[in-house]
Amino acid sequence: MPAKKKEDEKVETKEVVVKTDEGIVKTEEPEKIVEESQEVVDIEKSEVEEGKIEKPKKVKEKKVKEVIPMKMSDLPGVGPAAVEKLESAGIFDLMGIAVMGPKQLSEMAGLGEAAARKAIQAARGMMDLGFTDGMEFAEKRKEVVYIGTGSNEMNTLLGGKGVETKAITEAFGAYGSGKCVSKDTEVCYFNDTRMHVESIEETYEKYKSSQDELSFEEGKVVPVSTVKVLAWFNGKMQIVNASHLYKEKVKKLYHVKTKRGRLLKVTGKHQLLGFDNGVSWKKTKLLIKGDIIACPRKIDLVTENIYNEDDAYFLGMFVAEGTRNPFSISTGSEGVRDWLVDYVLRKFSYSPTVRVDRRRENPVYTILLRNETKKIMDGLDMCNSSTKFVPEAIFLSKESVVSSFLGGYFDGDAEVSSKDISVTTKSKKLASQIAYLLLRLGIACSIGERIVDGKAFKIIRISGEDRVKLKEIGFKLKSFDSSNVNSAYGYPRQIVDFISDLYKESIGGNRGMVRKDVGKANTQRTVYSNLIGNSKAKVINEKTLNKIENVFLNQRNLFIDILNQLGDAERFSIDLLREIYPKLPFAFNSLAENMGLNKKTMQNYYSRKLPENKSELLRNLIVNELRVRVDVICLVLELIEEIRLFSWDVIESIGEVDYDDYVYDFVVPEGHSFVGGNLPTMMHNTQLGLSLAVNTQLPFEQGGVEGKSVYIDTEGTFRPERIKQIAEAKGLNPESVLKNILVARAFNSDHQILLIDKVGELIKNGEPVKLVVIDSLTAHFRAEFSGRGQLADRQQKLNKYLHNLMKMAEQFNLAVYVTNQVMSNPAMMFGDPTTAIGGNIVGHASTYRMYIRRGKKGSRVAKLIDSPNLPDNECVFFVTEGGVVDE
Repeated sequence: MPAKKKEDEKVETKEVVVKTDEGIVKTEEPEKIVEESQEVVDIEKSEVEEGKIEKPKKVKEKKVKEVIPMKMSDLPGVGPAAVEKLESAGIFDLMGIAVMGPKQLSEMAGLGEAAARKAIQAARGMMDLGFTDGMEFAEKRKEVVYIGTGSNEMNTLLGGKGVETKAITEAFGAYGSGKCVSKDTEVCYFNDTRMHVESIEETYEKYKSSQDELSFEEGKVVPVSTVKVLAWFNGKMQIVNASHLYKEKVKKLYHVKTKRGRLLKVTGKHQLLGFDNGVSWKKTKLLIKGDIIACPRKIDLVTENIYNEDDAYFLGMFVAEGTRNPFSISTGSEGVRDWLVDYVLRKFSYSPTVRVDRRRENPVYTILLRNETKKIMDGLDMCNSSTKFVPEAIFLSKESVVSSFLGGYFDGDAEVSSKDISVTTKSKKLASQIAYLLLRLGIACSIGERIVDGKAFKIIRISGEDRVKLKEIGFKLKSFDSSNVNSAYGYPRQIVDFISDLYKESIGGNRGMVRKDVGKANTQRTVYSNLIGNSKAKVINEKTLNKIENVFLNQRNLFIDILNQLGDAERFSIDLLREIYPKLPFAFNSLAENMGLNKKTMQNYYSRKLPENKSELLRNLIVNELRVRVDVICLVLELIEEIRLFSWDVIESIGEVDYDDYVYDFVVPEGHSFVGGNLPTMMHNTQLGLSLAVNTQLPFEQGGVEGKSVYIDTEGTFRPERIKQIAEAKGLNPESVLKNILVARAFNSDHQILLIDKVGELIKNGEPVKLVVIDSLTAHFRAEFSGRGQLADRQQKLNKYLHNLMKMAEQFNLAVYVTNQVMSNPAMMFGDPTTAIGGNIVGHASTYRMYIRRGKKGSRVAKLIDSPNLPDNECVFFVTEGGVVDE
């Protein structure tokens, strides 16, 4: 038995060990100790000997009835209203107040600065914020637990047990192999000031001739320091640097054919950007017929002025109707004939000879050109009908020049019908280049094929809403009716169905007898049928999507207005309730259960009287319900903005075929994607985080911590089907595992920061969260703070975010695992140029940093490059269907 203390001895606010009705309690939180007698606390000797608790040096000689942690409301001047405001801002405990400044607390809680200062001082007095000796700190470290990675080798690398709590573990990686495209795949890239569209094999061989080809993993690489590609990066299309070209030999390929005429030949590991409850990447081998894939909607470029509009129209006409022998252009239009003669005279100072062929019903005029004209032809004068192409400088010209080139080409070759405009060419390369060039103006097309006399012709077809955009083309001859906008192409049903589901969660819920703001009687029929999921249309057009967006915008503004009215508790009355009642997106009596009432009594609150003792509870229930629905609406609006960035195509067939040849890939550190294919297509080039999310739920003896995990997804990488694979391989119930992983898609850096506060709320509400995965950490920060001018702002915001993560990990004893993007360091002349994004800010915040790269025979190599207590080392592991394993 411990010795008794004097009755007047002060109660210490540091570690206290007490015995209650529930057993031994050990706490570091400041407590109110409610005394009942002067009896000594009884600590079982056996429990001390067994090491379950440390024998206390001093124990208050009081029998304790209950232990009540101090709350924010115990601080002077901090009442219920202030607590509510602080909790809505993500502050839930005394520590959050203790580390604040008076001005910040004053603004958050609505207190005067003097009152805020007193509250902060009181919080600091209640908290043990001073120094502790090394032994006490070591005791606190005993709370740390570990989450196994699935690989004993990686666990050993991280100190023997896996990813630890109260720490941030960062992983970043370089490019890898196996995610490549066939040698004849068209790719779009930029070198110096020119845009190229050619086969990726041509590109590789071109750079191989001027650079040393190096062995890497299963294949070869060639450095390409001057090459840029068009990539989907941080939520938008950008031109980014490629660091290398890569090739390796494979036995099999997947052939993907789409409704618009895309022909993709890629490996099964190659990822295409598609849609699955959001825009996300998906491996080709996981795609099926009917899946949709994303395509660039427009290619925006920094332009130059090599050609003017007249030059471009002339070149477009030559591509359509020109020949090399004789060097000439033919046309059946007298107007075009006169324009061509006049242009040649003005540009090259000679009058061309014009031949007339009258053997047909309508005469054909041939304008004969001289050698002086060849100086702007860029090699076109040497082409035949099978080898024609778009001059590279046209790609980088301003839109008016691009429009003029297409005007000349379409005036020469286009066929206009009531449904579409089409052009036919024998040149496969030209067809692909025209498709890319049309995207400079935001016009999507389809490519088909026609066989005539055993010869293959490519048909480029423009229809629907894209046909309307042709009004901007610089025609001199052709004209068409652009009013017909109906098309088989648009936003596919899968996207509309997902929006419909979110509509039901936010706006379209049951409202009882109250007429909805969005309904048959007051909403445009097409919009309403799509929102409730009754439409049979396979696609919707831009006009319908705009109307759907307006529905969500209007409802969001309405709900926010109601929330503002409800923000002041004193304003809440029966009159205000009756005013907002018809606007609520849910049945009023659905709140009855949470009010502890039956539905009939609940209805009386609206029709008769609002009891004072229930008023605040009712107000809070309405506010919480509306906030949830506003969050869903904001998700829909973000989603609509994202899907508008693309045009969409549907897979008509997909299958694996024999190949046994080289495949190629661009190595793109920023975004890991590029635009390629005969029609422009998004092509991609997270496994440990997913494995950890599953392993967190395992029992302690199996390397888990029997907790839940939070997955914050910034790039659309979370795949439920992958979680199911890992769970099944471990003998777990996939549905139960998925329910224990809380997923949120972060759409910008502010949303990403807000989600950390939400994690605190989850834990306060009793969720046993032991792991937070952020994939990836820096994506949004890079997107929103681009260029050196904004680097300081980005790093400052990122630094604050990382410190919040560190505080959360320490406060709640959970593990934080983050993935990071990489870039190629131009200053690295030898060795691996891959560098993690975020600089020293991220490096100093991360407790453990791992660099992950591909190894031989499908393995991965993890190298520990920074740790406070472990040596630099590396290990080999494998990623399988069952997750991360040793082999």
